[in-house]
Amino acid sequence: MSKVLIELEKSDSTTEYIKASFTLVFKELDTTPRFKFLTDINNEDLNWCDVYLAVRPFTPLSLRIAKAIKETNRFYAVFYDDDLVNYKAAIFWRTVCAKKCISLSDIVLSSNPLIAKEYAELHDKKRSVVVDTPVCAEEILIKRYRKEKIHFVYAAGSDHAAFFEKQVKPILNDFFKLYSTKVHFTFIGVKPDLGDVGFDENITFIPLLSFDEYIKFMKESNFNIGFAPLDNTYFANRKYFNKYTKFGILGMYSNTMPYTLIVKDKENGILVDNSSEAWYQALCFCIENVELCQKYLKAAQLDLKENFSVKKFRNTIKTMVPEFQYYPEVKEVINWQQSRIQCYIFTLADKLYKFIYSLKARGIKQTFLILKSYCQNYKKTER
Repeated sequence: MSKVLIELEKSDSTTEYIKASFTLVFKELDTTPRFKFLTDINNEDLNWCDVYLAVRPFTPLSLRIAKAIKETNRFYAVFYDDDLVNYKAAIFWRTVCAKKCISLSDIVLSSNPLIAKEYAELHDKKRSVVVDTPVCAEEILIKRYRKEKIHFVYAAGSDHAAFFEKQVKPILNDFFKLYSTKVHFTFIGVKPDLGDVGFDENITFIPLLSFDEYIKFMKESNFNIGFAPLDNTYFANRKYFNKYTKFGILGMYSNTMPYTLIVKDKENGILVDNSSEAWYQALCFCIENVELCQKYLKAAQLDLKENFSVKKFRNTIKTMVPEFQYYPEVKEVINWQQSRIQCYIFTLADKLYKFIYSLKARGIKQTFLILKSYCQNYKKTER
């Protein structure tokens, strides 16, 4: 039996989702997991484990622990669901640490095949595995469309507002003029500036929710179509794609990777070229073809059951990462302690860099809107 220590930098919707996924799978294996936040990890934790899994290691503290783990011949694995090595909005200190953590790793795990392949080239073992987020069959909700209205939802981070404003906002006024009695839009966590669109009664904004609140809200709300607009950039292509299907919501995705890795247009989802006209046509299609949309959702949920099951995730781990199930007990003792001064300096530099980068990339107004949203939701998303 392996004792696996799992490092999480912070509590947010992404890490909570990853934690829930690995919890499901480790229950199916001969594995004892221990999830700890990065700043809470101590000597007792490090000496307890035989295997260490770092989720999105991206800090000097993560690197210090990685070195301690490898010096004592423990198995060190990393998991990335975003391309943090090439993340332009991060201070160079973070990207350097991410690269070094990968170079020390025994295996790279990722939910995106592009990341898995590219990151494997950054370490000597060239070893990687693609692991999709598992979904229990009982989690998949079967819903029927409401007869009175089609409910659209867009769940995203606050920094996704600008792209929605660029791609979808220009056609919303015309769309609402035609279908205002048949549709309603809900935005969760993201608040694009739609003040000049009109039709306020057709739009609802929900603040960023904690992981548990989000799951509950999505289950209880009878949404029909989920927005997933995404820019066609190097970084965006390396994001994850599984977003709405298990909640009984048909996805309407930008016609770009990573969505095109799994979504087939008008078979198990709707792919939309990144132009305002294409988004307008896709929105109209959903209103005028309710029966077809239900058919696509059924196909998407079948795909979810067959290819994203806990059983398939478990079998992938058993075959590709047997160390998670069995790794020889390590006798070597770790003597390690945090460098609190380094952590303090890094935290200050990191926050300052993010603020300056946002000012340059988004401008003063958008930056302060993001900052305001962060402050309002700090207690929900942080420990």
